[in-house]
This record gives sequence, structure tokens and C-alpha cells, in this order.
Amino acid sequence: MVGGAERKTGSAMAWVVGYTDAVGDLAANPNRPISAAWATSVLDVRMRNPHFVDLLDRFHAVNPGATPSEALRRSLSAEQDAILAAQDAGDFPFPVYPSEHYTDPKAWPEVYRWLRQNQQGYGNRYFTNLVQRELATAVSQRTIAMRFLGRVLPHIVGEEPQWANCGCSDMSGDRRNWLSGRDEQFRYGTVGVEEEQALGGLVVSRFMSDIFNDIVSEPDDTRRVVGLDRNDPELPENIAWRRACSTPEEIWSGVWDDLHDRLMLADVPGSWLGFQLADFSRRADARRVVEEEGQFDGVAALFSWYQGSAEIRRRKLKNMREVLLRAGGLLVIADFARTVARGTYLMPEDIWGRPTIYANDGDRLVPVLSAGNGRFERVRVLPGLIGLAEGGPHAEDVRRLAGD
Repeated sequence: MVGGAERKTGSAMAWVVGYTDAVGDLAANPNRPISAAWATSVLDVRMRNPHFVDLLDRFHAVNPGATPSEALRRSLSAEQDAILAAQDAGDFPFPVYPSEHYTDPKAWPEVYRWLRQNQQGYGNRYFTNLVQRELATAVSQRTIAMRFLGRVLPHIVGEEPQWANCGCSDMSGDRRNWLSGRDEQFRYGTVGVEEEQALGGLVVSRFMSDIFNDIVSEPDDTRRVVGLDRNDPELPENIAWRRACSTPEEIWSGVWDDLHDRLMLADVPGSWLGFQLADFSRRADARRVVEEEGQFDGVAALFSWYQGSAEIRRRKLKNMREVLLRAGGLLVIADFARTVARGTYLMPEDIWGRPTIYANDGDRLVPVLSAGNGRFERVRVLPGLIGLAEGGPHAEDVRRLAGD
């Protein structure tokens, strides 16, 4: 048992053990050397430090609905945010981050000691972001789910649909959606489609991957996408936080910065792309958006629906259904293996256990896609999509993709 957690019992102990397990999984990931070194240091040093375990207690008290994996991502992102801010200001006393230096677990304890000393306020910044700030990952590849579902379900969204992207961050993903079919440099990354093997387990099928990616590459007839977010994407602190929510390896490689910068500088017609500073958990904000934009043929929440308490998630879903979405339109939600109050809306996490896309079938939400990770580089097409796709142009393809 980890030293700092020995005094805990009951649900608090279970939560800390869950966090420790998530950290252990990251520490064993050979494809993420910096993240693994950080996680190893957390296991070997911090989880034996009562100060750090108390910090996790504070996180859990303020975010009782958060999963251990979300706490893991928040703790790493908050640390990166403080490091990068200090580095930009010339206040970071260690080798440049990220770099090879941080693939050694021994590099991390001194960084944490520096944070605890709260030099130039960076410790407070770390603590505030960890405990109070929701993740703001701008993963443009994830909007491939909107594009795929729009192509296989045009009989639901209609011709030249108008979409709302709730919790859109800086809309870099929506920019990629428009640009992907018009500029080769912005094409979505190839998605590997998984199928179940006879003896169990999942394997990528080249045949099914080709079908999926061919559908994604079809011309898109979306008329307009309106992004909703309660945080101003142009504020410097929000820009910094989005970057810090990337993995260390993405920042180190420069891939995230390069693609993101090109997306934000690319020319996308203002008539196609709109933004509303709005919190879609608030009924008044949702109504204001509809007054200005009209109701939407498709409403998606791919980046932020799962955040917040069960009550906040319930309000988000209610406003998406009852205010933003037109009658008969398409509702799309990304649930990152989270359980909504008593499983009323979404299936319990132990059924899929990984990021899952849900779409509405009448008043029900059904799982239609599951992903290997939040980057949506590998997906599995689920049987729930078969019925929705009936009557559409890709009904037969969907049956193949779902293994029917």
C-alpha cells in the first residue's frame, strides 16, 4: 500500500488506489517516455508524500464525480502548465522542457519540490489548475467522429446541415473538419477500425479501415458549424492551458504546435464557422444561441460533456436535446468511460471501459463508436449504429464495419 494512503479507508482509499493504478498503467507505457518517467516518479516518491496525497484529497473533494484517470491527466497537465509558464518567463531553473532529460524519473522530484516552494507563484498556479480547472484538450482528430456520422446519417441531419459543437475549445477541430477535404496537409489521420477476433481481443482490419476512411474522405456538405464554449479561447491563460493539456510527447515532437498553429492560421470562411461564448449547461445561454443562430440539425459534445458533476452533465444533455437540437436531429456525445447518475442515460463504464461515442435513437442514446484512446486513431464501430444507418447511403457499409 502506498505510504501516504495508509491511513485511508472506504471510498477515499478506493479512489486513491484507482489513481495509483492509472499512474501505474502510464508508467508502463513504452510509447510515452516522458509521461512514463513522470508517472514512475509519482509512484516511487509522491504517493509516499502526505502532502501530495492530501492534494489528491482536495481534488476529489472539489471534483467528486471525476474518475482517477481524469485526476491523472489533470495532475500532469497542471504541472506542465506551471513548467511551461515559468520557462516562457525565464523562471524555470531546470533543463528545457520537454526534452530527453525528463525521460529519467530522477528528474521529476526536484521539479515537484520547486513547485511546492511556490517560486514566483507557480505552485499556486499548479494547485489551482489541478483542483479547479477542467481539461481543455483541443484534439482536432476527434472531430472525425462528427464527420463520419454526418456522412453515414445524412437522412437524419439533412442536406447542408448546421451543427453546434458544444464545448468546442478554440474550434481547431472544426477548422480541420472543413479543411480536411480541401487541403491535403489537413487531412484527418488514417483511422484503424478494429474487429473482434474469434478467440477474443481486437485487431485492426485493413479492409474495414479502408471503408471507414473512404467515407470520411467524401465531400462534406455541412453549411455551418457554431462552436459554444464558456471559456474565451483567445485569453492567454486559456491558450496556455490548452497546450498543457497535450501529452508531453506531443509537445516534445512539435506535432501538436505545428498542426494547431497551421489550423488556426488557415483561411476558413466566416460564413461556415461561428463562435458563441456560452455555457451549454445554462438554459439561458442555450436559448440565446438559438435566438441568434436557430436550432441545429446536429448537436455534438465531443470535448466537454463528461466534465463536471452528474447534475451538470444532466443539464447539458437536457439543453442539447430540448433547446439546441431541432426535432428529429442528431445528438452526438463523447463519454470517456463515465457513468451518469445511476446509468440513466449512458451505459455503465464496465461495459465498454473506453471512450465511447453515443448518438440518439429517438429518446434513447445508443453507443455507436468506441475508441482506443481520446485521439481516435483506432475505433470500433458498434452495433448500435446499424439501425440508425438504415435508410442512409452507407447502411451496408455500416453493417460490415459493425461486424454484422
